[in-house]
Amino acid sequence: MRKVLLLARSLLVLVRWNGASNSMISLLFSIQYSHAIVLVLAIGQINRLSKQQLEEKMKLMEIMDQEEKIKQVVKLEREKAEAASKAANQALASARREAYQRRDAERKSIREAKQTEKLRTSTVYMGSIQQYQHFTREEILSATSSFSPSLMIGKGSNGTVYKCELRHRQAPPCMYT
Repeated sequence: MRKVLLLARSLLVLVRWNGASNSMISLLFSIQYSHAIVLVLAIGQINRLSKQQLEEKMKLMEIMDQEEKIKQVVKLEREKAEAASKAANQALASARREAYQRRDAERKSIREAKQTEKLRTSTVYMGSIQQYQHFTREEILSATSSFSPSLMIGKGSNGTVYKCELRHRQAPPCMYT
């Protein structure tokens, strides 16, 4: 009987150590000893597996939190990249606009320079006053064949207009009043 009590106490300690409840303990006393040891070991295994499952759940929660943080970082980086791309596109468009305006200004400047040069070569300048050619009455009479009606272009309120050639070049129409 002493052996049974000693065995029951050791079994009770083993069962409590493995985390069994009071109802399990009363169940153990009604079962045979060999079956009780197997049951105590199974309860211990269940408790260890429960702890392991809880630890794994905690690890999974940590991993999910890390994943969420990484997703947020990726989102921020994507937004930064999009903003940088947009700024680069705007800078490129601005540079193209400036280049076009510069080219346009250069073309305009060249065109104006050519026109100015053309005016300089076609007209004689003296200071800022334009010089005109003077013709004598005899030169005009000779060029218009004494104001021939065949060279007459038209009549206006200021006089009659004639076509003529002066000094071997086509001259603008002459007007005689």
